[in-house]
Amino acid sequence: MHIENNNSSSVQISNNGTSKTQSLVCTDSTAMTVPQILLATAKVKISTPSGDHFLRALVDQGSQSSFITERCVQRLKLKKYPFNCVVSGIGSSISNVCKSFVEFLLKSCTNSSFETLVKALVMSSISDYLQRYPVSSTLPKEFDNITLADPSFSEPGNIDILIGADIFHEIILDGVIRPQNGPLAQHTELGWILSGPINSKNSLSIENTSSFHTQVNAIDNSLRKFWELEEVSTSKISTPEETACDNYFQNTFSRSANGRYIVKLPFKSKVLNEDYPIFKNSLLNAQKRFTHLEQRVFPKNQTLKEEYSKFINEYISLSHMKFKCNLQDLPPTENGFILPHHGIWKESSSTTKLRVVFDGSSKPVNSTSLNEELLPGPSLQNDLSSVILKWRKFLFVFTSDIEKMFRQIIVHPEETKFQRILWRPDTFSSLQLYELQTVTYGTTCAPYLSIKVLQQLANDEADNFPKGAEVLKNDIYVDDIISGADDISSAKTIQKQLKELLSSGGFNLRKWTSNCPELLSDLQPEDCEFSFNLDDSNSSVKALGLFWNPKYDYFFFKISLPMCNIFTKRTLLSDASKLFDPLGLLAPTTILAKIYFQQLWLEGIGWDDPLPHKLSSEWKQYRNNLSFLQAIKIPRWLGTISSSSIEIHGFSDASNNAYSAVLYCRTHRPNGQIFVNIITAKTKVAPIKQISLPRL
Repeated sequence: MHIENNNSSSVQISNNGTSKTQSLVCTDSTAMTVPQILLATAKVKISTPSGDHFLRALVDQGSQSSFITERCVQRLKLKKYPFNCVVSGIGSSISNVCKSFVEFLLKSCTNSSFETLVKALVMSSISDYLQRYPVSSTLPKEFDNITLADPSFSEPGNIDILIGADIFHEIILDGVIRPQNGPLAQHTELGWILSGPINSKNSLSIENTSSFHTQVNAIDNSLRKFWELEEVSTSKISTPEETACDNYFQNTFSRSANGRYIVKLPFKSKVLNEDYPIFKNSLLNAQKRFTHLEQRVFPKNQTLKEEYSKFINEYISLSHMKFKCNLQDLPPTENGFILPHHGIWKESSSTTKLRVVFDGSSKPVNSTSLNEELLPGPSLQNDLSSVILKWRKFLFVFTSDIEKMFRQIIVHPEETKFQRILWRPDTFSSLQLYELQTVTYGTTCAPYLSIKVLQQLANDEADNFPKGAEVLKNDIYVDDIISGADDISSAKTIQKQLKELLSSGGFNLRKWTSNCPELLSDLQPEDCEFSFNLDDSNSSVKALGLFWNPKYDYFFFKISLPMCNIFTKRTLLSDASKLFDPLGLLAPTTILAKIYFQQLWLEGIGWDDPLPHKLSSEWKQYRNNLSFLQAIKIPRWLGTISSSSIEIHGFSDASNNAYSAVLYCRTHRPNGQIFVNIITAKTKVAPIKQISLPRL
């Protein structure tokens, strides 16, 4: 926090990276007084094509990202790249939208060997003057022999750069000095940074504070997912680059003696018949990240450390990674790439709570990242809604997923040098270099390679497993397979062929569920979804994100919203995004949320501005009513069988606010029974520019 003396009768709370302040009326004339407070600052050198520039930076590990001012970007003539995100501060009460970022090389003014590449979000301003009034430059005697990162720490000055937690772990060093009186000194690559209360004869009245905790949220992802769920999928024409990537796969893949697929990474240069790219400085980057993992992350979470070690040991035992050499034995001129890695803990997972991510996007200094040199390949993913709709046709169904899908595909031995990682079991051991032998989660081409291999497997084994191959091509989404048949015998045949087909390529199916006990009876218990019990009427599983009760064979919805007293555009988006509904079964409900969003945009309301009373009351009522959705149960099966007469009935309508369409399936069986079920629905808000109802 930065304390400023201000004679105003209001309290202004300004958050880093925001252009708005919130004024609170003081009801107590007694002001709290505190010593003057120093924030950690450093003088840094920024290298650009136009030369070196010396700037003042604020060091803040409470910020998720680093920032730079628009003024500084213009002065340094840095290239801006488009990027949309929201920057929020304490309590997420105030925010601003960032529209671009820049890259620059940050160097230390005290250590000539240190430099790091920084990606910084561009903001109109980062903070006010750091100090409106000079503070005492007298420091405790404990600081006599240290080199300060900011020798002019006591003087007022502009803040041009904020160094956030994304860079903080790279600059921090061992060494802290805590005098009895005065600020704390922390050793960094930039010199010793000072922070905390400083001795002064004068105290300050807290009437203006600035907080520099920031959080960056990508608006586009949540908003896009919410809107795209109701878009009708269209065929996409492959670009020349995607076609070249596909051709490269066809020309370079092979199969091992046991049937596993061996692939080459689609390097841009290799697709063009050129040499491999030359990578530099990836070791330095990976070492810093691993040191942070060892010294900062593991000591705080022993369970995470144990699971991390278990994960790595499993990788080794399955031959998914192999020892290359001790780090000191690595030839300095050998080309390759060392991937930093970190863990993601998912408490809700029923199988693997820890997922270790290998960071192919990590960009070393003066070099490119691995992902920048790889082609992502064309999107081969099946349409989610289409996969679920096809599944609804079958009376007897099952679901399963492919165990460790990426890791069943071998990377050509010639290219494992580009998938190296650092590891050691404890800090007493030497750092060791390993090479990942399989397609790696975190590389940009991994999704493409995995789906392409499954498609190739289906083509290669179609003669041996015709029904299984058809399902593997059309009834899969990422690593989840959902399929079935109109009779148990056919369903068991498909199930058997799928298992044998995937096994021939080195893949294993697990987490089986079904609405039919006979489809699970021949499986090992450990291969079935443990949370599913046909004797339990309350059992449920997730099928491609939808809650499904296998015993009674219906879809239902779980709505869990946090308590909220003040509604903003951000909280509305958060609430609405919890309504995952790819088939539009809740279309009459989700369209209301879209209409609210359109109204907020027309009102010009900011992401964290409180909603006007009318809109807030309407949303509160809408939000309270969402709990009633949990009582809705929609049959999964459409009631279709081969002997039935099937009719599709479509309806559409439009109003000044929205337009929509819905499809129903009407089946007439030979015995005279008639079943009607909703298939799907789509909705859209009406364009802001008024269009006549007939045109809508």
